[in-house]
Amino acid sequence: NILISVKAKQLYGVVFLNPEGTVLRKQFFEQYQVINGLAFPDRIVEINIVNGQENYQITSYKNVMVDEKDNHNQYYYPVNHFRQ
Repeated sequence: NILISVKAKQLYGVVFLNPEGTVLRKQFFEQYQVINGLAFPDRIVEINIVNGQENYQITSYKNVMVDEKDNHNQYYYPVNHFRQ
């Protein structure tokens, strides 16, 4: 099961449960900013729970750019395909 929390009409949290109902992981989306009409969180806090221990990972974003149709050259990054 997945539980979702919304605050001020924005995604605030997601909780992932195993089939027995034990919490496996939590994610919190904080400090939203609006970029070209798109709300994007500046910070994501992820909590992974392993053997009862909580491990935190915090990801923050700065200088976020939204892909614009008129500026494709700024957003296009070729991906090299590797052969085995």
